[in-house]
Amino acid sequence: GAILRRHRAVGLLLCWPVIAFECSAVLLILAGTPGAVAIIAGGLAFHVSVAAIMGLNTFLWSFASSYPALLYLAHQVDGLWG
Repeated sequence: GAILRRHRAVGLLLCWPVIAFECSAVLLILAGTPGAVAIIAGGLAFHVSVAAIMGLNTFLWSFASSYPALLYLAHQVDGLWG
């Protein structure tokens, strides 16, 4: 946080890709099962790195707990189309 307070441009540069990724999560449903696995892997890597860097003990588990449901939904939608 201290680094980002000193360098506001870095914070802005980092926040917009995160916002875009989080808002595009709905595309996970349309990506099919293989695409969903790739998107979930990226999200998991992001949440693991944030939890490690910021020392947030429950952050990872609260977000990662939704991934099985997202994968299930993507698989069900994939089954409808294929």
